[in-house]
Amino acid sequence: MAGTRRTPIARAHHGTLITAQALSLYRRALDLRRRGADKETVHAAEADLERLLGGGVRRLWEVSVFDVYRFQEPGEPVWERKMKLRRQLDAAVRELKRQERAAAKRAKDVHSADTPEPEREPESV
Repeated sequence: MAGTRRTPIARAHHGTLITAQALSLYRRALDLRRRGADKETVHAAEADLERLLGGGVRRLWEVSVFDVYRFQEPGEPVWERKMKLRRQLDAAVRELKRQERAAAKRAKDVHSADTPEPEREPESV
């Protein structure tokens, strides 16, 4: 067989990009935007998420998951990928909020069930 033999590089398989850490960073960045924090703080929070989603590298020339609605470029592979990530992040946030509400409701139900009614003294006539 002529030529060099090419050995495939064993690359780590990247599963889903939506991890607990990514979700936490996304919620933090959205919260900072909602509260009207200063630009540097918001930018840093968004950059942290972008670096996590980009494999440790922030690609400044690519649209951010936070800007997919502002800069719409349907058909562009990078935009489509970021839009898909944004939808996954939004769905994960909705699910997490649903779980948090359910846990709070269960805790409230357990607390009210464990707390006995205070005994009343008999009324004297």
